[in-house]
Amino acid sequence: MLDHGVRAAVELLNTIDGVTTRASCEGQSNAAGHTHSDLAYVAFAFPLPARLQSYLIAELDMIARVDDDGVYSRWPQQNREFLTQLGDAIRGYKRREMRRRRQTAMCLLSQLRSRLGAKAASGQEVTAILCLRCAALDVGPHHCAGAALPLLRWPSGLDGEWFDDFLKLPDNRLDAGLRAALGTDELESRARRGDFGSQFRRRWLRYRSERAHLQMTQGLRAGVQQARKTGIDVDVTFDGRHARFTWSRAAGRPSR
Repeated sequence: MLDHGVRAAVELLNTIDGVTTRASCEGQSNAAGHTHSDLAYVAFAFPLPARLQSYLIAELDMIARVDDDGVYSRWPQQNREFLTQLGDAIRGYKRREMRRRRQTAMCLLSQLRSRLGAKAASGQEVTAILCLRCAALDVGPHHCAGAALPLLRWPSGLDGEWFDDFLKLPDNRLDAGLRAALGTDELESRARRGDFGSQFRRRWLRYRSERAHLQMTQGLRAGVQQARKTGIDVDVTFDGRHARFTWSRAAGRPSR
C-alpha cells in the first residue's frame, strides 16, 4: 500500500515511459502503528531514463539525491517539501516531453545477447551499435557514417569469467583438483551439459542469464550516458525484456 504523502508522485512517475516504481515511503511520520524510514524516497525497478534523471537533478537541486535506481529526500525535516517538489518536477518533465518529437528503436534483450554471444565466440570483442539513421541496434560493423553510436562493447570469454565467479559461491564449489585438471572453459561446458547434476546446471544457467542481463543493461546505459556527454540527445529505457532507445529527430539527420 502506498503512503498517502508519496502516492501522487508515484502515480505520476509510473505514467512516464520507461519508469516502473518498486518501493516508496513518505518518510518520518507520527502516525501510530506505522513505521517509516527517516527519509522519503521512491525506488525503481529499472534504471531511470538518463534524460529524466538529468532533469530531476537540475530541478530538485539540493533537496534530493537522484540515483540510477531511486530518488531520495536529503533531510527528514524536508520530506514533505521534497515530495511536493518531486511531483512538480515530474509534471514539468511530462509537459516538456509532450512537445518533443522523438524517434525510437526497440531491442529484445535475449535476442541481443544471442547475437553478441555468437559473434564473440570467434574470440574477438564485438560492439552493439545504435544507428540513428536506420533506427535499429546492430551488432558488429555498421556503415552509416556519422549516425552510428557504439554503445556496448562485449568481450570474448565472458562465460569463463562469470563461471569463475559462480564457483566462488558456497553451493557451487567444485573439487580444486578437477578445476586444475580441466580448466574453466571445459568445466563450464560440462556444467551446461549437466555433468554436475541438474540442479547445478539450473543454478549456473540462471546465474549466467542474470549476469548477461546486468552486463547488457549497465553497458547500454553507460554508452547512452557517454553519448549524451557529447551533446547527442539519446536515451534508453528498460522493462525487463526490452531496451527502448529514443532520440531527437535532428540527431539522426545527415549533416550538410
